[in-house]
Amino acid sequence: MRSKSFHTRLLLASIGFTLASLAVAAPPSTITYTVVAPAQTTYTVVSPAAATYTVAEQSPVFSSATNSNSPTTSYTPISTVPPIAAPAVAIETPPATFAPSNEPLAPTSYMASYRANAFQALMQAVNLDSQAGQQPLTADELNLFRDAADGRAEHWTMAEAVLVASGVTDRGDRQRYMAQLDQITEDAKVATAKAKTPQGKAKSLIRFLLKGPMNAGYVSDQFNMRELLDTSHFNCVSSAVLFMIVGHRLNMEVAAVQRPGHIFARIPGFDVETTSGGVYPSENRVERITKQLAKENEDFGDAYTADRPYHETGDFGALTSMYYDTGVDDAKAKNYGNAVVNYLKAACLDATNPNLGIRLDHAFSNWFNACLKNHQVSQAASVAQLYSQISSNPLAANSMFQRLGASQRQFASR
Repeated sequence: MRSKSFHTRLLLASIGFTLASLAVAAPPSTITYTVVAPAQTTYTVVSPAAATYTVAEQSPVFSSATNSNSPTTSYTPISTVPPIAAPAVAIETPPATFAPSNEPLAPTSYMASYRANAFQALMQAVNLDSQAGQQPLTADELNLFRDAADGRAEHWTMAEAVLVASGVTDRGDRQRYMAQLDQITEDAKVATAKAKTPQGKAKSLIRFLLKGPMNAGYVSDQFNMRELLDTSHFNCVSSAVLFMIVGHRLNMEVAAVQRPGHIFARIPGFDVETTSGGVYPSENRVERITKQLAKENEDFGDAYTADRPYHETGDFGALTSMYYDTGVDDAKAKNYGNAVVNYLKAACLDATNPNLGIRLDHAFSNWFNACLKNHQVSQAASVAQLYSQISSNPLAANSMFQRLGASQRQFASR
């Protein structure tokens, strides 16, 4: 999981104006994005052979009855998304994920910072990013995020979902990796057979994983499960997710904890550091995290506080770290549209993650700025329009429209 957090938010313009004074180029009235599923549907979830998603044009509306700079737009759900196909094979449901403790909603999370359902926002961003020639969504990802849109994925096991998130698009390859996970589970049953307590079972399991399937050692950016299964290299994300997958299959209550720059697993009463094998009482978590951040010369960042420097999450919430890290890589490579899409994918799986609102704000700002810099005024208008539709921050959206109007006037005067 990435270690740096943002310490500056978007610079908000304070100049008032009405949208009527701008000639903003609207995006096409109808945009379509088509996902074609594999020809064979022999795996657990059957995807539609072809699905088209239509996004109706949305125009920001400003109220003159109150503040002329306050957007009053509402987000229109996409009605053309087809229903989820029934599973071809019944899924064996693992034990319910270990529920998080009572946790206040972070103001920097997607849920607090954005007003649109994350899946609906994702579909809008996918359509917009696809105009630039990107292919930001696979058919299986579509089914996964649509299934998880209500906060619970009912047609996907965690093992299948992590392989999809790791880019395993071929179903034959997924079946091979699933068989590999089955074998790891069988070996783990033997390795943990003598454990008498949940704590002892957790210690035995992580010791087995580090000596066996993860014996090649730690690599800082190796969050991909396919790479772990192929090379035995891991980082905190991939090791925590593997621990959770196997732990569930061993009838353990297990989930995850995210903190600045790191993720680890948890069982009732204990935290499991899956990169080192340490198991610690969860009552000492704040002290332990604080000491570790000081050792790493890191701070709590904008998303966490000193009294709660962590976020508890469940099975699919742990997968947010994979999409989050992919989004960070996209942002570093200046692929800002892809970064927005990947942060929204993460939000589909856990909209309460404290980092996602900050990262999305920054990615949207950079995407818009890059479009203006490259004289892609129409694309910049579409980015600003999307941001205004889904964000809860009208001032930031207004700032984009102000700059867009200034750019249009500049071009018109040439």
